[in-house]
Amino acid sequence: MIAERISRRLLLRGTAGFIAGGMAYRVAGRSVLAAETIGLEATTRTIEVNGKAAKVYALLNASGAPGLSFTVGDAFKVRLNNRLAEPTLVHWHGLKPPSAQDGVPGLSQDPIAAGASYDYDFPLKIPGTYWMHSHFSLAQAQKLLSAPLIIRTQEEVKRDEQEVVVRLNDFTFRDPEE
Repeated sequence: MIAERISRRLLLRGTAGFIAGGMAYRVAGRSVLAAETIGLEATTRTIEVNGKAAKVYALLNASGAPGLSFTVGDAFKVRLNNRLAEPTLVHWHGLKPPSAQDGVPGLSQDPIAAGASYDYDFPLKIPGTYWMHSHFSLAQAQKLLSAPLIIRTQEEVKRDEQEVVVRLNDFTFRDPEE
């Protein structure tokens, strides 16, 4: 079993640089104002895999990049906008939100309808490298509806270091249900 939290520095020291298919991201490390709600789009995008175009899903922040970044003590004030043509729901893997905001359909929340939005608001207390991903269907998870979710300590924010987040996914052109 792999630990849910691992030091980003330890991971980078022990892993060769791997950048392919748009899976390496720089995640902005700015602090979020207490009253600010951040938009997160569940949408589609086209990537290239072995010279062939593939339409996949994406979780994009307001700047159009995948992922979200916060500092411990920030409020997780996020509006998830479902721009997909089907319902979706996102689970905040590793976080400890109130049950009603945990993103598990049929257990903690109803799915977000196509074209609808849902506001999340809870405190962030534990730093780490996490991820967010669809819990609505296997197909959404396999079509890359996921992104990094970073929560830094104040000390990490103050460091003058470049950070690169590498996320690896399985991919196939076949229907994920197969």
